[in-house]
Amino acid sequence: MEKGENFIHVRFEFAEAVQSKKDLLSSEMDLLNLIKSMQRYILLREMETKLKSRFYRELKKTTMYIKLLEANMPQIKIPRILKHHEEKSVSSLPGLKTKNESDLESQLMEIQKRLKALSY
Repeated sequence: MEKGENFIHVRFEFAEAVQSKKDLLSSEMDLLNLIKSMQRYILLREMETKLKSRFYRELKKTTMYIKLLEANMPQIKIPRILKHHEEKSVSSLPGLKTKNESDLESQLMEIQKRLKALSY
């Protein structure tokens, strides 16, 4: 600083000074807690990445073993006539519904019951 420079002084009351110090310490504490949380987050992300890579390795191994098993299983030769007949019989079963269809139908029935109850 140069010799000719003037300083501006600000005077605080004692209560204001104490409150300012409290606020400063509180902010410091919040920042330390934030740093601590960030470090924990980074650690958890690293663990997640390791677990994901381990999972994918295991998944690839399992897929490979399944393919090996399928390759080693004997193949049954079914005549074309029977294959065609089986496809027709499975697709033409009237009571065969998927889980989602039956679930949707049950929900629709429930809503219809509610509407009837409200209309009376």
